[in-house]
Amino acid sequence: MNPLSQSIVPENIQGKPCDIEQSFISGSREEDVHIFSIAAQRMLDVNSWRRIGSSVSAKFDLTDVHVQKMDRAAALGDFIKIDILGPGSSAGHGYDWVCIEALEDNRNPNAEVESLAMRVRPCREPGKDTKEVAHFFTGEATSAFVVERRENKLTSFYHGRNEELNTGAEKMLDRVRNVIMGGTALAGVPEIQWYTLIKSFLKTEN
Repeated sequence: MNPLSQSIVPENIQGKPCDIEQSFISGSREEDVHIFSIAAQRMLDVNSWRRIGSSVSAKFDLTDVHVQKMDRAAALGDFIKIDILGPGSSAGHGYDWVCIEALEDNRNPNAEVESLAMRVRPCREPGKDTKEVAHFFTGEATSAFVVERRENKLTSFYHGRNEELNTGAEKMLDRVRNVIMGGTALAGVPEIQWYTLIKSFLKTEN
C-alpha cells in the first residue's frame, strides 16, 4: 500500500480485502503536475465516473442529505447513490448508498509528493428514519480511492476493506438480493470495473 493512503485505509478485520493499483510515468514534472491535477478533479467528479470509465456499468450520483443531486466536486459528508446492474435495494429505494466519511487533500503542485484520498462507507439512505444499511455490504465495509504524484510516477489506488455480505437486512428480498450481488462482488467481478475507473483517473485524453 502507498504510504500516503495508510491513514485513510482501515485495517481489514473481517471479510475480503481488495487492492488495485494503476500507474503512469510521464516525461516531465510539468506534465506530472498537470495530469495529477486532472486526476484529482476526476476522482472528485463522482457524477462523471460512469462516463470516464468506459466499461463501468454502475451509475454514480453525488447527493446531499436531502437526496438532491449535486453538480460539484465531492466533499466530506456527501452521499453517493449507486445504481448497479441487477435488482436494487428496497432499503435504498432501488439504489445502494455510501457516505463520504473521510477526505484527505494533500494537493500541492510545488511539493515533490502530493495526493488526494477519499473513503466511503455503506450507509442508510439519507434522510430516512432508519439505521438499516442500504447496500449489499455491511456498514463495516469501506472503499478508498487515492491518486498520488511521486517523482515522475502517477498512481491511482482502490482499497476495499472488511467486505462482508449484508445478510441482516429487514426484508427477505433484500437479504437474498444482497447475497447475490455481494457474492458477485466477493467473487471479484466488480474489480474489473474498479480497475477501469482508477485507470481512467490518469488518462491523458478527455
